[in-house]
Amino acid sequence: MTSLFIHLFFIGFTFLQSWTIPADAHVRVDEIGNVYVISSDAIQLLPGGNSPAAIYSEASFGAIQSLDLRDPLKPMVFFKGSGKMVFLDNTMSVQGQVIDLFDAPVNQPLLACSSVDHHVWVFDGINQELIRISPTFRVTARTGNLMQLIGAAVEPLVLMERDNRIYLVDDKKRVLEFDLFATFLGKRLVPGVVDIDVRKETVYALTNTNEVFTWNRTLVLPRLVDLPPHEELRSINILRDRVFL
Repeated sequence: MTSLFIHLFFIGFTFLQSWTIPADAHVRVDEIGNVYVISSDAIQLLPGGNSPAAIYSEASFGAIQSLDLRDPLKPMVFFKGSGKMVFLDNTMSVQGQVIDLFDAPVNQPLLACSSVDHHVWVFDGINQELIRISPTFRVTARTGNLMQLIGAAVEPLVLMERDNRIYLVDDKKRVLEFDLFATFLGKRLVPGVVDIDVRKETVYALTNTNEVFTWNRTLVLPRLVDLPPHEELRSINILRDRVFL
């Protein structure tokens, strides 16, 4: 089975381009226009962006959980089962050492993403906390147990840092926000949220009903985005005047 990935011009939704991708894949777009297709066993950099087409795969680390594109020149791959983190370059070649989060002060790494100053964020499922770790595996910030803060267990789906804020999508219809010191800044309730993209402090949230909501630091309530007709959506990416579905 395959899915159709479409690329639209945002204003007026002029159709531009489409690719056929694996049915279980989802898509991420970095700040310089590179498009990545993420499956459980490989990451494909599509042609037509600012880097040559390429593929990354590493079967010995298990299934790929996520790809973080905070730094377009240093994509970060996270393997949940093995707790491994790998940084790539624009040719999809490995940069530096492979990071094993089980060597760090993490009991159960469920999600991870890159942070500024060569740090990483990791959600520890056993301690139910978000921690920031330095390149020497020193904890530089932590939220503490989030169950005590929000009154329920967190089932994390997506984790990313953008514009000095950290966004954690919870399977309980919440998007939690933190600063670089792991201070909890608040939450947005978005029914059925499954994926987000953040551009210039504006959040776009995809739901399991194929709707997209948006908000920023001044918009109190999430607003529904009026999209063109579409079928089932798996990911949402906004890049300036383009929308990738």
